[in-house]
Amino acid sequence: MSQNQPQNSITLWPAWAAFATLALSAIATLLALALFIQATREGLASGSVEAWFAAAFAVVMIAAGTTGVLTGLRKIRGAEPLALLCIGGAVFVSAVLSNSSIASRALGRGGTSPVFAGMNIQPISAGLVAIALLMMALSALATLRRDPRASVPTVARAIAFGVPILAIAAAWKVGTIRASILAMPGLLLSLLSIAALFALVFCASASIHLFIKGFAAAAHTRRNLPDQPAPDANKADSTPAVESAPPAPQQ
Repeated sequence: MSQNQPQNSITLWPAWAAFATLALSAIATLLALALFIQATREGLASGSVEAWFAAAFAVVMIAAGTTGVLTGLRKIRGAEPLALLCIGGAVFVSAVLSNSSIASRALGRGGTSPVFAGMNIQPISAGLVAIALLMMALSALATLRRDPRASVPTVARAIAFGVPILAIAAAWKVGTIRASILAMPGLLLSLLSIAALFALVFCASASIHLFIKGFAAAAHTRRNLPDQPAPDANKADSTPAVESAPPAPQQ
């Protein structure tokens, strides 16, 4: 029974996934370390609050990357795809928060990337965001491959519910469409805003629910696992025999 556990882990967490996790985590750790050094130098030289915030988020990414390296080396076992998803999420959020221009550009407001100790950190931030997205995609692939028939249709419906959200966001970023919407009469604009809000909430809720349902269906499968050994028929029963009471003497 003890010999089956390593084989189960390798089956559910293949070697290519472990190698990709190791490589991505190592690169993320090195990039986060470079960000920490530059941000600390800038903080010590100028006392910049933004630089110290970036250094703090870099520490979070270094810890997450180190955890990913240990996961890739199989030093941390159990729920590897979930661990990789958490690591990717931590790196993504920390990379965005350490560079204020990323969120500003995503909202269409523009902005310049911070320069710490004479170094533009935009390439570092972009690399960390890309690695985080690859980590989360790898986590999804490693989970869904366990039982595609049970999980892929549900995940496909989750993606379909996410399309209207992306369409609304893309339409809002187009200047002419946004200007025409804002030029509508007040009552019509209010009704349209309420309808769009309900559509966004409904689609987001349905998409998240279906994503969780699809990944749960794949995560709980036990296909292709070695069968448990049959009990030994020759093994003596360990239950002690109950001795019968002696017959009562006749009078």
